[in-house]
Amino acid sequence: MAADPAPFVTVIVPVYNEATHLSGALAALLAQDYPPERMEILVADGGSEDGSAAIVQEFARRDPRVRLINNPRRIAAAGLNLGLRAARGEIIARADGHSLLAPDYVRRAVEALRATGAAGVGGPLRGIGQGPTARAIALAFASPFGAGDSAYHLTHRGGPREADTVYLGVYPRAWLERLGGYNEALAANEDYELNFRLRRAGGRLILIPSLCSRTWMRETLAGLARQYAGYGFWKAQMLRRHPTSLRLRQVVPPLWVALLTFGALASAFSRAAMLGWGAGVAVYLLLTAVATAMAVRHRPDLPAGFLSEERKEAESRSDHRRSVAPLLLRLPPVFWTMHLAWGVGFWVGLLRRRLC
Repeated sequence: MAADPAPFVTVIVPVYNEATHLSGALAALLAQDYPPERMEILVADGGSEDGSAAIVQEFARRDPRVRLINNPRRIAAAGLNLGLRAARGEIIARADGHSLLAPDYVRRAVEALRATGAAGVGGPLRGIGQGPTARAIALAFASPFGAGDSAYHLTHRGGPREADTVYLGVYPRAWLERLGGYNEALAANEDYELNFRLRRAGGRLILIPSLCSRTWMRETLAGLARQYAGYGFWKAQMLRRHPTSLRLRQVVPPLWVALLTFGALASAFSRAAMLGWGAGVAVYLLLTAVATAMAVRHRPDLPAGFLSEERKEAESRSDHRRSVAPLLLRLPPVFWTMHLAWGVGFWVGLLRRRLC
């Protein structure tokens, strides 16, 4: 980049009530090894009630690269579009108020865009959690039983590869403007919908495993249920506009919910249905047990060279052994919550009137 001027990068961070993790997220962005004079950070706050805006203002007071934008519509898609209109950058990167980007994240993303000519790049989603439930949720996010065949959930090693979607995402501004930005009819799933339109328009999405970031997970099953019910609901709404975007991993939870529901109803009238329903539940519980054991056994290590704060938190071998039992107990309910909440949310979204 010394020989060729670095492109100006705008990082857009849509937030709503992110005070718990926002300071860490902004500190990680300001610690990027990208030329500081070629980067800005726009935080679109959706009327937070927890002091998030005050945190952003304090950062902006100390560093002119940070700016606060008011997002009256609150949802992420609206905040991202407001940031896009206010941005100075020719490269647009998305971050979240609960994400921690490695110091080389922006530089590597820009280098990948230049090297591949892609319309968008992104890295894998790696979870981090406070408490055993949040750590179990982080493991479930990285398990095929929890995430299906979603590449950005499962791919943490190897070279760049094409994908149907990426986590967060870094794009040439021209591509986002060509697509008309994010779809503000969606309160969730706006990133997948944008990436679907991008690929349909002929652009390539490249997953870069070396783009390291960490994302704070929900800390309760109730919070996870709300999150996944929203994912399912807005995925169903998105299908009204883009029916060909449906993937097998997105079909399985709704089908499982339907089988559980109708199987239970039929069991009241038929012994055969009762036996079939019981067998299905038994197989599901067995799969849950196998997936739990595999997820705990193959827990991913922290990315090499990541933030020093996380390196300090890396578990010793004795801590690792002591932490296995809580995860074994908490992972099954996490898997069940993800599957059932997504499936129920999907059916509700499919049966509701058209919103998207």
